Amino acid sequence: MGGSGSKEMACHKILLIGLSGSGKTTLLYQLKLQQVVIAVPSIAFNVEKIQHADCIFEIFDVGGNLKSTWIHHYEATDAIAFVMDATNRTNLKDIKFELDLMFKDKTLDGVPLLLIANKQDQSNPMKSEEIIRELQLNDIKDRDWHVQPCTAIQTVSEGGGLHDALVYLSDIVEKKKKADKKKKKVKKTSK
Repeated sequence: MGGSGSKEMACHKILLIGLSGSGKTTLLYQLKLQQVVIAVPSIAFNVEKIQHADCIFEIFDVGGNLKSTWIHHYEATDAIAFVMDATNRTNLKDIKFELDLMFKDKTLDGVPLLLIANKQDQSNPMKSEEIIRELQLNDIKDRDWHVQPCTAIQTVSEGGGLHDALVYLSDIVEKKKKADKKKKKVKKTSK
C-alpha cells in the first residue's frame, strides 16, 4: 500500500475458457487493447491484466483445443468466464459436458461462472433463456452464475455486453471474497 493512503487494488484470477472458435482470445484483447485483434487458435495460453473500477483481473485465456490442460489452471481461480459461440447450437452438449466436468473438481467449489454468449452480432444467436434451458443452468445451486450476451468485436464503450461482463465479474469476485473471509472467520471461532 502506498504511503499517501491510496488503496491497493486486489488482483483476481479469471479463467477464460470455452470451446475452440468461441472468441476467447478476441474477447481478451478487445478488453485489453480496445480493438479487434485477428486471433488464431491458441496453442497454449495467454495471460493479460485488465483493470476495471477497483479491480485488476489477471485473465488466463486457455485454448479450447487444450481442454485437458484446463485443470492445471484451476488453482486460485476467483471466477470462470466460459465463452461460447451463441450461434453454434451443435456445441451445446459439449459445453454442458465441459461445465459438468469442471464443476466436479473440488478446486473450483463455489467458484462463480460467467457464461459469455458471444457472437450476438451474427445471424440467429441463442438468447439467454435458450442457453439457460439447454445447459440446465438453473440446476446449478453451488455457485453464482450469469449468462451475458456479448459481441466481442465491439469495444466496452460501444456496448455489446463487454462492460456488463466486467461489472458482473467485479461484483461477483468481491461477493466471493467477502464470503470466503466470513467462512475463514467461522472456522477460526469454531476451533
